[in-house]
Amino acid sequence: MNRAINIDIDINSPLWGDEMAEAAKNYIHDIFCHAAFSPYQDYNNIEISILLVDDDEMATINDEWRGKTTPTNVLS
Repeated sequence: MNRAINIDIDINSPLWGDEMAEAAKNYIHDIFCHAAFSPYQDYNNIEISILLVDDDEMATINDEWRGKTTPTNVLS
């Protein structure tokens, strides 16, 4: 089976810092690659987009999509 995975990871907060941001990107990429290429999965092409933000940005996104003006830990 020929599988392809595209993982787009953006960090939209200076609070992450360069070193932590790079470590987070590598960690997230590794997790999804291992999960996507598990022999138990039957996916041909996978596309994943992840945005890491601070609480203020998360509250703005949460308000836009869910009408709630507080931050949350995950939006999907």
